[in-house]
Amino acid sequence: MQFNDSPEAVTVETLEIMQKANERSGCTSFLPTLITSSDDLMKQGVRVMREYLQKHPNQALGLHLEGPWLNIVKKGTHNPDYVRKPDAALVDFLCDNADVITKVTLAPERVEPEVIRKLVAAGIVVSAGHSNATLKEAKVGFRAGITFATHLYNAMPYITGREPGLAGAIFDEPDVYCGIIVDGMHVDYANVRNAKRLKGDKLCLVTDATAPAGANIDQFIFAGKNNILPQWAVRR
Repeated sequence: MQFNDSPEAVTVETLEIMQKANERSGCTSFLPTLITSSDDLMKQGVRVMREYLQKHPNQALGLHLEGPWLNIVKKGTHNPDYVRKPDAALVDFLCDNADVITKVTLAPERVEPEVIRKLVAAGIVVSAGHSNATLKEAKVGFRAGITFATHLYNAMPYITGREPGLAGAIFDEPDVYCGIIVDGMHVDYANVRNAKRLKGDKLCLVTDATAPAGANIDQFIFAGKNNILPQWAVRR
């Protein structure tokens, strides 16, 4: 569930509102998600997550950083100005705060295996997503420790006969988990059924909810863009 439309929104109070909105739909635990943003906002998010977990230890499951180490070709709605490759200082910061960071989504073809191994060793779940990886590039990431994939089919290349790409690599790895958005708009239900047959219990439902989830509004700002409802989906 994404909550970083502005620095002012990245607060403990925002997370408390998100928790209440989730409870109305039957969700008791969630992953607050910061999508691609500046180092400063990521560090603010980590501080807020730590403060929130100290106050509410049994609600949020920890912070999910979706970006910024993505492939700009598959950026989706992420701000291209902040899409970048890893630097040692930020990697070290994330590892030093791994106790409140549950997951990092990255493009395996844009991140060296050494960085993936370091994040995994710190206890962070590394997930492949917003990626244009080939089968070979994805497999390198899996060998380095990637164990999850973010919103299967979305923001990744199509499977073709000669190049399975990231999605094909996910299906070819029985131990890799993946999330999938089952709202009928992001993924066709036929593909959901196929994914379930191939991944079994490794397939996870995700809401991919944006900040205004549960609100009675007509439009909202997401990643710097004005979104008008009732489309009810930010498509990738």
